[in-house]
Amino acid sequence: MPDYSQEQLKFGSQQQAWEESRDRLAALETIAWMPPANDTSIPQNDNDRKAVVRSLLGAMKDTSKCVEQKSSIFRNRWAPDAQAPYDTGDMEKVCWDILVSFLSPSIPAFVLIHKSSSPSVYTAKARRFSTFMTQSI
Repeated sequence: MPDYSQEQLKFGSQQQAWEESRDRLAALETIAWMPPANDTSIPQNDNDRKAVVRSLLGAMKDTSKCVEQKSSIFRNRWAPDAQAPYDTGDMEKVCWDILVSFLSPSIPAFVLIHKSSSPSVYTAKARRFSTFMTQSI
């Protein structure tokens, strides 16, 4: 195994890492996404919701912008003739979960915690649902 003894760690334990994540999540609880009045882009029925899930699933499966496309590891996992590393049904379940969390009264913390350095997160409150989803994808 390669020697990575010089690699610097931010945390001394899993507990410390969890505590920082918990603290960041608590700080973000006050940020809520509320669509503007009469936002017609919010899915209203199962067909609308399926369209959003299709978009999310398509974005998950789209590898056209991946930087590592020429590596053998990438080709073995994501090339058109490769066996996909993830079950499409499992990926779709995640897409439904993402949709449900985006339709909840507040922005899901998992989105914010990874984008906490981005000022655009704090201006998300008045965005239309379609804009919010497009920027997330």
